[in-house]
Amino acid sequence: MGTMLLAGQGVEENREYAAYWFDQAANQGHVDAQYNLGLMFESGDGVPEDKEQAAFWLAKACSGGDQRL
Repeated sequence: MGTMLLAGQGVEENREYAAYWFDQAANQGHVDAQYNLGLMFESGDGVPEDKEQAAFWLAKACSGGDQRL
């Protein structure tokens, strides 16, 4: 859902709501959501910029096996 909202695929683009859904999934251990939420916090896209939260979520994604970092 977060990816669809972020890109406006089949729904109206809503970055704040995308961040909400990424947060829900990230807290349940979804690695792609952790990665995307980390990027959003890093850039302040849809959420207030927060480098500590960005580092936290990107590290979680990395430790979960994400290869993009």
